[in-house]
Amino acid sequence: LFPDNPAAFSWSNISHYIEFEHNHRRFYHRDLLLLSRLQKVGMPYLDMRMLYSRSDAHVNSLDDRKKDCLHLCAPGPLDVVGRLFHNLLIEIDSRDDSTITNAEPTKNLTSHTQDQDVIVDTTNDRTKHQDDVSSPYFTFCNKRIYLNNTPFLIQNSDNTNFGFARWNRNVSNSVVIDKSRYYGRTGNQIREWFHAFDLARDRDAALLIHDDGFPIDNPLRKLFLGFDKSDPNWKQRIENIFGVTVVDAGDESHTNSTQINAKELFFYKSKDRDQKVEQRKSHRHYVIQKLYRLAAEEMELNPNSSSTNDMCSSLFAFFDENGEGRKSNISSDGTNRQITSKYTVIHSRSFEKHKYAYLEKAQERFGVDGRASMDFPEDLITSILTPLGMQNNSILMITDGQNEEVIQRLSSDVVIGPLFHVVPPSLSTVKSDMMLAIFSDVFLGNPASTFSWFIAQARYALGFNNSFLFIRRRKKNGGDNEDGEGRWETFCDEDCLYTFHDM
Repeated sequence: LFPDNPAAFSWSNISHYIEFEHNHRRFYHRDLLLLSRLQKVGMPYLDMRMLYSRSDAHVNSLDDRKKDCLHLCAPGPLDVVGRLFHNLLIEIDSRDDSTITNAEPTKNLTSHTQDQDVIVDTTNDRTKHQDDVSSPYFTFCNKRIYLNNTPFLIQNSDNTNFGFARWNRNVSNSVVIDKSRYYGRTGNQIREWFHAFDLARDRDAALLIHDDGFPIDNPLRKLFLGFDKSDPNWKQRIENIFGVTVVDAGDESHTNSTQINAKELFFYKSKDRDQKVEQRKSHRHYVIQKLYRLAAEEMELNPNSSSTNDMCSSLFAFFDENGEGRKSNISSDGTNRQITSKYTVIHSRSFEKHKYAYLEKAQERFGVDGRASMDFPEDLITSILTPLGMQNNSILMITDGQNEEVIQRLSSDVVIGPLFHVVPPSLSTVKSDMMLAIFSDVFLGNPASTFSWFIAQARYALGFNNSFLFIRRRKKNGGDNEDGEGRWETFCDEDCLYTFHDM
């Protein structure tokens, strides 16, 4: 009645539907949202997310016209549910009733206060199991990333290769990246690396990269671990993980390949109308999670290496091995103050002489307030942090150092000043600043900065919430409020990072 390998057949048959159709990909994140609400009120629940990884848990058919991905086989993996539920009832019966009745009330999905006039969109909240030691996790810079919080990944199947749907890696139709030319800074280079996958997928082509230059030296070796030339297996590992082929210097076997440079990749936009936002987002989740898993493995093998210390220098300086904040003398008034374990990161980017042009473009493209993420007004910061309960926690700024006016203004503010710290040049590097921002409890970035953009992408991919790039003044009385008295509001979730990916 079944093929030789029913599990493999089942998975290949339903993976496309899990990934793209009927909103199945959203189910996992909706589960996490519900779990976070149940935990806040102390409501018992039975966690059945393990069934997401059981391809044989779903009803299937050899007839292509009949596919059922919602109902589950019986007998099958569901047989364990009765026992789990029975154990849960026993556990509930043995609890003190106060664990439920004295729980914190549920908060609204859209939080706001009368004192701080803002609307903060928190509908994409993901639970942080920081105290759940039973949850699988990997450790990175003394910080834990819990796998239950991260987006569900579709691994290699008939329809999905290396996180991408329907990527036919045709070697005879390969694309090779020009290693000699860079375009832009770190954020641009990461985007170009992502766009190279888009282009290769659109052309049904294999993707070739050189063993030095772009993108291996920058941005991959510059920002991540696991690409060290001293490891004889690094090339094979990269191909196995990401599906790219690393070409040795002097290798002329790819002379017939189509060459593409960084600038062309930066402006590349997929022409495949079937490539949906969910597909592109799924691929970025895959690549980002694999990059940091690879880096975490290197850290575990070489915890005291210079590469590990470079990547984690800011986190190590501000937080101990248990994640508790250290005392710091980088406060705004130079005093020695305690960094709180929960913290906010603000990314201040000036864009030099182009700043107004970039801000105008961001305002035109996204509808954001053109100056909000450049000036970071005090009322904007407090309006975002207060509904999140973060108004009394440390605020760390990573900056290019060219916007001293903002630093001085926030440092002297009576509310923000005592909490405000600028990461000093002695600690600030691109990758250490990036890691400090990725692990923050709240991140405020600039929608015109590709560096802010990647930080937000990485935070979503690793299961962190509260990333704010898209901010505007709320319209008043049905029209634009030009007198500046309108409320600040955050808008646009993770999808916007991919809807506007070609900026």
